[in-house]
Amino acid sequence: MQRFSTNLVSICFVATGFLVAVGCSGRVQPPGKNIQLASNTTWTSEGIQIQAGQTVTIRASGSYRFDSLGNECGPEGIAEAAPHTGKWPVSALTGLALIGRIGKDGTPFFIGRKITKRAESSGMLYLAVNDDIVSENTGSLMVNIQID
Repeated sequence: MQRFSTNLVSICFVATGFLVAVGCSGRVQPPGKNIQLASNTTWTSEGIQIQAGQTVTIRASGSYRFDSLGNECGPEGIAEAAPHTGKWPVSALTGLALIGRIGKDGTPFFIGRKITKRAESSGMLYLAVNDDIVSENTGSLMVNIQID
């Protein structure tokens, strides 16, 4: 009887750990902080502090609508898209893509679906979609941030 109860406890522990890792969506969630980034806002901080020298991995998924016609894109943006106002907020990076910066005045960088980078400076992590008219956007991107 003792052997049975020990195995049962082990099975419950493994099952519970699996359910926590899988979450409600049924997908295994990577460790780190998971956020839902609204596509209709400009630079957004979730209070994640990065220190110079740390390695940051950011993964993103999902899609959002970027115009009143219902056109959609994912975090990788659309390379051939043209901005409505003639210029993307960060013209050197792909239009409509997920972008980030470390620190309020940090240099913006392309994230897309995934980036791993070593932080050159310290500061809060800011995220945005590289769109010139965010007020037309609907939906959000799911973003996972890991700091090593």
